[in-house]
Amino acid sequence: MHRKIAQSTIRAFSSANSQTKKAFEQQIVAEATELVEIFLKLSAHDKHFNPAHELTVAAANVICALCFGKRYGHDDVEFRALLHRVDKFGQTVGAGSLVDVMPWLQSFPNPVRTMFRNFKMLNQDFYGFVQHKVEEHRETFDPEVTRDMSDAVISRIKSANDNRLTRDYAEGTVSDLIGAVGRDRLPSVDDRSNLAYLDAFIYETMRFTSFVPMTIPHSTTSEVTIEGLRIPKDTVVFINQWSINHDPLMWKDPHIFDPSRFLDEKGSLDKDLTNNVMIFSAGKRRCIGNQIAKVEIFLFFAILLHQCSFEKLASEDLSLNGTYGLTLKPLDYKITAKLRGELLINQ
Repeated sequence: MHRKIAQSTIRAFSSANSQTKKAFEQQIVAEATELVEIFLKLSAHDKHFNPAHELTVAAANVICALCFGKRYGHDDVEFRALLHRVDKFGQTVGAGSLVDVMPWLQSFPNPVRTMFRNFKMLNQDFYGFVQHKVEEHRETFDPEVTRDMSDAVISRIKSANDNRLTRDYAEGTVSDLIGAVGRDRLPSVDDRSNLAYLDAFIYETMRFTSFVPMTIPHSTTSEVTIEGLRIPKDTVVFINQWSINHDPLMWKDPHIFDPSRFLDEKGSLDKDLTNNVMIFSAGKRRCIGNQIAKVEIFLFFAILLHQCSFEKLASEDLSLNGTYGLTLKPLDYKITAKLRGELLINQ
């Protein structure tokens, strides 16, 4: 079943014609421009706010539009409650449990076990939510992939949400962005080849934060030997992506945030080096949404920075540290957004 949805997704987005890809881009642009409007509204009278919820809804809505042909308002009670429960699950179980190293504790009350029990109810809610949407769009959606799709949607919601778009370093991309795009239109995917520094900034954000430090578990289907190490059949295997992205043998000064490492002497993006960034796993079982995610992240970054400047709360210092769950999430922070020039909406 997982292979079926993977193949259908790859066919849909890797081999899509230009018209389909353009429609996908327009959906992302629509979400990004609404996000700009919401940020500006929340920033009225120089107020500061935590953008986490709005970013989560915007990213989730892109997936909902692809799957259901429908988006949900940022204040939709049912949608907001669903995303909150997904986030709570990630916070609780992602950091692991003492039972993993001290099995004798399994007889005692355990918050992780309780959360897994509660997650069954979340699954029921989520599958019911998805099935309802399947019934609404039965002519265009295959109900057999409902369960697999729900897992993919949750994964994409989490990964997209963890790419925060408001860091002090981001301002270094603005001059290149405005120079390449101008002020009369919004950035598009077609501008990507002229925005090497912005792409470099995105790749360095993924490498440095490694917001998915460990991949989801996989299992060997047969015995295999890698560099003399025997791995038996049915062994659970993880990829330590954080270690790969901070390997001093591969990266110069890996603990320093430096987007320029991805630019060659001509200022072009070094695509060989970007391929070394591991954030979507590797091999045939890598994240099937990696191409979708890269387009989505690029457009969100580009449009937000093109339309707004961001300032942090004066009394707080932004940090690149994070809290560990299923993903590495940035510490809570507050920002305010200010419009750059004229507001452009989906032009």
